Amino acid sequence: MACPNCYDLGTAIVLTGTFTDPSNNPADPGAVTVRVLDPNGVETVMTPSKVSIGVYQTPLDPAVPGVWYYRFEGSTPVDTASEANFVVASSPFADAA
Repeated sequence: MACPNCYDLGTAIVLTGTFTDPSNNPADPGAVTVRVLDPNGVETVMTPSKVSIGVYQTPLDPAVPGVWYYRFEGSTPVDTASEANFVVASSPFADAA
């Protein structure tokens, strides 16, 4: 796939969220959740794993083509959120797997 944040159907990906304090230093929230919205409007809430201070990841195996949205949310003391999206291309081989 030739565009940034675009993936072929059947490709597992890792979603990454980063958190910083008001001085822009890496910081850990009290709790972190990830909300994922698939192209059909189905929302899934996930708990990511901590990779390092302020960096959290969760694996995702998107099974539906289209635009996906995700949101990392942190709670006090780093009460913040960030959103992004990615595209999963359809495949003529989708039913062959």
